[in-house]
Amino acid sequence: IVEEGAPNPQTGKNIFNFTLTPTCNATNLDAKPEPLKLLREGSAGETVTVTCGNGEPKAGILVTATVRNGKKRVSVSPSNAVTDTNGQAMFTITARKTGNAKVRFQAADGLRDNVSVKVSE
Repeated sequence: IVEEGAPNPQTGKNIFNFTLTPTCNATNLDAKPEPLKLLREGSAGETVTVTCGNGEPKAGILVTATVRNGKKRVSVSPSNAVTDTNGQAMFTITARKTGNAKVRFQAADGLRDNVSVKVSE
C-alpha cells in the first residue's frame, strides 16, 4: 500500500508512506472430524480448514471433495467450495450403505487430507 503524504519541509518533495503486507502461502489443509462415523442414511458436516505456515487462515482457496473409496456407500456435497475469511470450507457427507469409505479433500496447490468414514446400521 502506497499513500502520498505531505511535502517534506526540508526538500519540498512529497513523502510517500508505504506498508508491506507479507504473503500468506497455504501450507496446511485439515479436515475435521476424522474419522467420521455415520448411521446409514445419516449425514454430517465436514469442515476443511486451510492455513498458512504461521497458522493464519487462508481465504479464497478452492477445495475439491471426491469419494476415493466406497462411492456406493457415501456421497459428498458440494463437490467443491472456496474457503471463507476463517480459511474454512464446509461439506456434507451422506451415508447410503453400511461399510467403509474414504473422502479426499484437495486444494489446487496439491494440499490434501483424507477422511475415513465408517457407516453402520
